[in-house]
Amino acid sequence: MKKEDVRAAFQASIPSVVLVTLSAPRAGDSPFAANISPPRLMADSNANVVAAMKEFGVPKVVIMQAQGVGDSWPNMNCIMRLLMKKSNMIYQYDDHNLVDQEVRASGVTYVMVRPARLEEGEAKEVKEWPNAGKGVGMMAAITRGSVAKWLVDAAESGKWDNTAPVITN
Repeated sequence: MKKEDVRAAFQASIPSVVLVTLSAPRAGDSPFAANISPPRLMADSNANVVAAMKEFGVPKVVIMQAQGVGDSWPNMNCIMRLLMKKSNMIYQYDDHNLVDQEVRASGVTYVMVRPARLEEGEAKEVKEWPNAGKGVGMMAAITRGSVAKWLVDAAESGKWDNTAPVITN
């Protein structure tokens, strides 16, 4: 299939929003295992997403990040901040922070959701913390099912456009 044919087929079904749930791979299952990805894996991937969105006229991106990214860092419990800062997790936070800065500057409509600690489980009621996560408890958590449902809701609604709320159960 020619490039022009692919482009025409894609343009016939241009989405109205892109959801990104990319996470940098680690050497093991532990969140503290060694980082094995390039330093800008998430930033460069999201930059490519934004470039494609602009090329094809897709107006909105919903990106899953983590509590403690961007302006939510000061509102994360000090013990958790120390743990993140002194572990391999800081490399992913650095990359997420680049995503935050670059997507905000891109001009596209965004929602950068920052779930608390992820747990297995079905969707439950979600509490949204719009003020950079101020007040979220140290051991706050959210189920993966809750995050998935919230991401779809954020994609379909304009309620959280151009914000970065922290979410918990």
